[in-house]
Amino acid sequence: MIHDETTYAPLTLYEDDHEPGNYGLTMTDDAWDDAHDVFEECDADGNGYGWEGVARQAIRAHCPDATDRIEFDSEASMFAAYSADLDALRRLGAVLQQAVRDHRLLAELIRGAEPEWLD
Repeated sequence: MIHDETTYAPLTLYEDDHEPGNYGLTMTDDAWDDAHDVFEECDADGNGYGWEGVARQAIRAHCPDATDRIEFDSEASMFAAYSADLDALRRLGAVLQQAVRDHRLLAELIRGAEPEWLD
């Protein structure tokens, strides 16, 4: 069973307790406080849905082979991605972790995202 809060911090990667072989990658709103200004500068909402848009763009730009293997179920206060493909979530987690820390990368991902992805 996987429950990793450190490798992709502030994201958590875990295996679903009820469905072994299915994995989740999540991040809660307290983890992205420092990034709110970047979202505002890009005229986007810095909530769970906004991070979902960032994740969709990260997949398109950095791991396009994972496009059809990751699903999302974010909420305003939580980003959430799911997949049976652990490697795909790990690659997404690495890019999102970098974006949380590198605001230039985050702005690039926000600006590259389709506007409807950021709603």
